[in-house]
Amino acid sequence: MRTTLKIVLPLIVSVAVVSLLFAAYQVRREKRILRNDLSRRAEILGESLQEGVEPLLDRGPDKGLQRLRCTAAQALCWRLRPECRPLSNCGR
Repeated sequence: MRTTLKIVLPLIVSVAVVSLLFAAYQVRREKRILRNDLSRRAEILGESLQEGVEPLLDRGPDKGLQRLRCTAAQALCWRLRPECRPLSNCGR
């Protein structure tokens, strides 16, 4: 009985430690992947907004630019918090 316990207990501890270390590695890896994906998506969004905003800026301040700002802000708000309410200064 004592010999079995001396063999089984370290084996259980070893398996638990390896499992915890592997889980921590997976979490770090997944966070890195998600962070890189978010960065890539933000860059794409910035480029697409740039294409829409530059013509509006060339014409000067108008309602089109305000509408684009409100739409982008509202989309980001809904993406981050589904319970988000419409922005008060967007005239909706």
